[in-house]
Parts: sequence; structure tokens; C-alpha cells
Amino acid sequence: PTKAGYNYNSLDEAKTEMVEVHARHFKDDEDTRKTLHESMRENDIHFGQSVRSPLLIFGQDEAIYRQYLMTLKVWSGRGGKQPQRPKDQGQGFMISAIKSRDFGFGYVLSAEQLAKVNEFRRTQRQEYSDTDAAMKVLGTCLKKDLERSPFVIMFDYGNSAEGYWTYDRMV
Repeated sequence: PTKAGYNYNSLDEAKTEMVEVHARHFKDDEDTRKTLHESMRENDIHFGQSVRSPLLIFGQDEAIYRQYLMTLKVWSGRGGKQPQRPKDQGQGFMISAIKSRDFGFGYVLSAEQLAKVNEFRRTQRQEYSDTDAAMKVLGTCLKKDLERSPFVIMFDYGNSAEGYWTYDRMV
């Protein structure tokens, strides 16, 4: 081919010829970037962004909060007396959340963003990718509208791991 990448026209009225170059197909070192830049110049390919593809990394984590978690940490009175403490850790709940360096902890979708996500789910992605997992967790493979931002979920961790973000809940 005379041009590197994938050819297409922009969606604006000008129908500008565009070339999409996927940097992830290239080794990320100075020599490769230099060769890529030279190839782009030779083929009259222009870009407004870095050749490096943006990288967003998301992680998932949980934390359990218990009512009497800190019972071992108490003040002692005169003579070493301490208040009575419960023997168990008390009632608790778990928070499972998605986090990223770029968006922080538990990204919250605005009402407008949530509406766009739900519209996309209704029109473009009506079924879950892993239908077996969806059937196991939800009883259906069809996506329902989200009622709130899904990136932070709080639940009672003691009920047979209900709500834990296992593989079946993540896909």
C-alpha cells in the first residue's frame, strides 16, 4: 500500500481524507517512532495528536466496612480498665468500585451521560457479550436501563457473596 494505516473519509461536510494509524501495532521505541514519522511524511499523512495511542487503565477493588472493626483500639482508664466490647465484628457492608488514574474512584455519570449510555445500550448493544454469565446473574441476556452510575456498588457482603464482582458480573 502507498499509505500506512486504514483509509477513510471524515464525517464532516468536507469529507476530508483520513488515515487511521494504530500505534499499538508498532513496537514502542524511538527507532520505530522515527520510522513511522518518516513514513507518514513520505505518504503525506498528517496528524494532530501523538503517535502514541492513549492508554486508560481501569481497576476494580473492594473494601469491607464493619461496625466494630476498631474494637481492639480503645482507651484504657485508670487501673487499665476498658469498656466492654462486642465479641463479633458487627454489621458490615462492602463497597465494590471501578477506579482509574484518569477518572479517579467511582466515576459518577451525570443524568445526561446516563441517558446516552442507556440509549446506546437500547439501540446498539442490547445483549451482554457473555450470555451464559448474564443468564446466571440476571436471568436474562438483554440489558436493562441503568438506574444509576454503575461504578460504585454497596452491598451486604454476608449473603452468600451476592453482589461480589466475579467474572460473571464483570463481563
